[in-house]
Amino acid sequence: MDEQLKNLKFDMDEEVAERERHFAQRRRAQPLDISHAIILGAIIIVVGIWGGKIYYDYLQEQRAKAALEYLARSLNPPMQESTPPPAQDPTPRYQPPAKPIATQAAEALQPAAKAFSHAVSQTGLEFMAGTDGPMGDGARAALKQQARIEQRDQIGNTNIVRSLKECMKPGNVVDNEVKACTEGRLEKTW
Repeated sequence: MDEQLKNLKFDMDEEVAERERHFAQRRRAQPLDISHAIILGAIIIVVGIWGGKIYYDYLQEQRAKAALEYLARSLNPPMQESTPPPAQDPTPRYQPPAKPIATQAAEALQPAAKAFSHAVSQTGLEFMAGTDGPMGDGARAALKQQARIEQRDQIGNTNIVRSLKECMKPGNVVDNEVKACTEGRLEKTW
């Protein structure tokens, strides 16, 4: 063995040069092209969304199972009282998780997002309504439709405080004053 080690020739300079050539070849590799980076990013996003959907579906399934178990227990209370209680189950029952922070944030921002969306839409329609041509005609029609919907919603949301019989004028006359009386905005003075 000592003879083999003595006969072994090892050139340190040659070894260093070979390693430098090897690493130089690695450095010459092209960086990730922008189109490939976009495709890779899209794949990562799609896979993440898909995985999130699968997890969400699993949670929904667990919630449905828990709801069905609860329903079965509530529909058959005499049966459960007559049978002896089972031994303590070592596995804990499913507890639905609290809403994720992202869901809570989305619910908190939803009114502001709706108001912003409505304001942007209204501004765009008003701008387009001031132009000539088919786009202007369509915008004016959309604004009229929105006005009708808002008016209908205001009429539909009125709270009746008094009955029509209590507020009706002599001679069974119904007018705006009677309507205001039923909504509680006007006292009956007739």
